[in-house]
Order: sequence, then structure tokens, then C-alpha cells
Amino acid sequence: ESITVLFDLYNKFKFQIAAVGNGTASRETTELVAELIKKHAVDVQFTVVDESGASVYSASVEAKQEFPNLHADVLGAVSIARRLQDPLSEVVKIDPQSIGVGQYQHDVDQKLLSRHLGSVVESCVNQVGVDVNRASVHLLKYVSGLKASQAKSIFEYIHGEPPRRFQSRSDLLAIKGIGKKAYEQAAGFLRIYDGSNPLDSTSVHPESYHTAEKILHNIQAAPSSLLNRSSWTSEFCPKLKAFSENESELNRLSKSLGVGLPTIKDIIEFLLRPDRDPREAFSAPRLATALSMDDLTPGTQVEGTVRNIVQFGAFVDLGLKRQGLVHITEMSDEPTSDPLSRVAVGQVVRATVIAVDLARGRISLSLKSNPVITPPAAHPSVPIPVGTVSGSAGSKRSFSTQVARKPIVQKRIKAESSQKAGNSATGKRKASSRVSGSQAKSRVKRMRLQHEEI
Repeated sequence: ESITVLFDLYNKFKFQIAAVGNGTASRETTELVAELIKKHAVDVQFTVVDESGASVYSASVEAKQEFPNLHADVLGAVSIARRLQDPLSEVVKIDPQSIGVGQYQHDVDQKLLSRHLGSVVESCVNQVGVDVNRASVHLLKYVSGLKASQAKSIFEYIHGEPPRRFQSRSDLLAIKGIGKKAYEQAAGFLRIYDGSNPLDSTSVHPESYHTAEKILHNIQAAPSSLLNRSSWTSEFCPKLKAFSENESELNRLSKSLGVGLPTIKDIIEFLLRPDRDPREAFSAPRLATALSMDDLTPGTQVEGTVRNIVQFGAFVDLGLKRQGLVHITEMSDEPTSDPLSRVAVGQVVRATVIAVDLARGRISLSLKSNPVITPPAAHPSVPIPVGTVSGSAGSKRSFSTQVARKPIVQKRIKAESSQKAGNSATGKRKASSRVSGSQAKSRVKRMRLQHEEI
């Protein structure tokens, strides 16, 4: 029934990615999506999203204002999906303390913690930048120089009646409550795309537009050259990079404009990467289409997250029921004795499947550049050798003994033999060391029974 409902939703919305929260029943839900993909052959991928604080958002006033007609459960699902689309814009709606920032967060000064967490969020928002025509109030209020009331005024200007959009950064000065000082502090962190000035979409501050235009003039370009990103990257970026390496030209421009050399270098860096996003350095969400060991074959390249590190290797979560093991000998091309020197918990790694044991539910992985691949083969049952025990009457009786258990029996026999030899050497209790044939036979039988119990 669940598969039918999910398939009906797919036919209605034609979604391409399913975001599954990592909370309760996460594994069962991913298995459900995987079954949908396999059963109906739909073009869908899925990934697991951290849902910390999603329940807090679903019960908040902000969520009710955004979606007044939706139930709290649906609001939580909306938050999880949005975290995959634009995590920063969604997470800022939640109090940072609700996300879970450490084991001892409730033992420290709460006001001090809240102030520092707010400072961290503000730093992240300003480093990334904000598309002012699409941002929420929660995101705008973290922009440096803007207060909550000013952020609300900007939002209402865009989403009022009739709806409007900013065409340039200077339009912000028309908003009630935003003066020159607030504009000066906030303008560099606000982005306006498809506006009247292409420089508004970069990190260049309006105060430095004149300097940016002079720099562009030196490479036979103009702000309008930024509109075509492909030609800008292929034609003008090499010229700009060569200009940035010419110290004499930079010094000449610095003196003629009266602008410091560090400022000029920063502007050049912003122009070289107009769409720069510091989040590009982080790993993208890992999308999956399979959730069965049957889908894995030796030689397959897979991505996974390191969940646990032990002395003999690391366990990697591939989105399956069983985690894969990277043995310490497969950590790298160079020998290593410490797995922690190669990987860390939470790190996303790309590994090669070198063996899959379906019978035992084991997945062997390797991080080497050219690992040795074990071809798939059926695993035979472990052979059980047959041993014999001789009685005093000379008769032989066979019994089964597995290889892994044999040393236990040998150890007991050796202990009894040592005790008997010690008694004989000291001459004590000689009578007790002499046993009849029936007693020896009984002892062998007792040992055999003990072994079978083991």
C-alpha cells in the first residue's frame, strides 16, 4: 500500500529526488524508496538529510505563518526537503541551540552561548551572501548592518501588493528605516541577479564599483561582460589573472586611483569568481538509487560516510543495511598502522568494492588507487575434519571437531596430562593415577560429550 501511495505521488509530481530525514524509521523509509525505484523503474534518487531541529520549526509561529493550512507533520517534511535545496536558508529559521551544538550546551551560560551562536550564523550568512529578492526575513536579519525590523521591511517591499523586486543595490535606500550607514554595512553582502548593474551580483561593494570598472577597462572588458558567464570564464578570466600577476601594473593602478593594493587584489579575486560560494569546498549530498547488496559487484565505485573507526579499519555507511569495511591494509597505497591518520568519522569517502559476501552479509572496500578485486564466488561451508579417540580396548570411535574448537579440547587434554605427570613425579596418590580400562573409556566418553556441548 505504501509503495502504491508513493508511486501515485511520483506520477502526480514527477519528483526526481527524495529527501529522507535521519530520524525515526529512516532506514525503513529509504528501503521503501529503493523498492519503489526497483519495482517501477522510476528515475528517482534519494539521500538522507539531517533533520535536527525540524520538529522545532514545524511547531513554530514562523512555520504557521508560512503555511497556515498545513499540519505539523507536513511542515516537518517541508523543512527536510528545503534543507536539501538550500540548507542555509532553512536552518537559519531555527534557534541554533535547537540543532544540538554539543554534549554540554545546557551546562554553560545560555545568554553567552546564544550570543556566540548568533555570531557564527551571521558570519556564515555574510560569507555566502544573500539573494535579496528571494531571501526570507530570517535570512535577511542575519545580514550585517540589518536589524529585524529592517529585514521585515525589505521582505514586505518584495512580497507586498503589488509584488516588486530590487533592480539595483541602491534601491535599498528607498526602504523606510534603511539609512546610508545601514546600506553601507549591508550592501556588500546582498546580491541582486538580473538587475541593472551586473556588479550587484558579485561581492564587490558599491563603494568600489569605480575601481572595479577601471580594472575591467585594463583587460578590454566592462561590467556587462559578466552577464555571459561562459565567455567571461574562457575569454576574460585568463586576462584578469595575468593582470593580477603584473605587480608594476597593480602598483600603477593603485597610485592612480588612490586605492590600497590589498583592496585591488580583493576586487580582482571577486571578479575572477563572480559566483563564488565558500560552500563549494564541502562535499555535496550523496544521492543513491540502490539499497541492496545484490546491486553491488566487485570493482564498483561507491561513496559512503565513515561511521566508526576501529583498530583494524573503518566502517563506511553506504546506505545499505550492512556497512562496508575498509580494512587497515586497504586504507591507502602506503602502509599505515593508524586508521585515524587516514580517515575521520563523518568523512565522505569514495571507495572501491573489492569483495561482496552475500552469505555472511559482508562488504569489503578499499581506498587504494589500484586495489586487488576479488571476483564474486559462492562461499562453501567450512569443512569439518574427523578425528579419532582410542580407548583402552583398542577400539576407535570418530567424532566431529571444527577447526576453531579443536584447540579448546587440546588444551583440556594437555592440562589433564600435565596434572597426571605431576602426580607421578612426586609419587603422591599413585593409586589414584592408575585407572582401569573401563575408567579410561568413561573419561574419553565424557570428553567427547563435553566437546559436543562446546
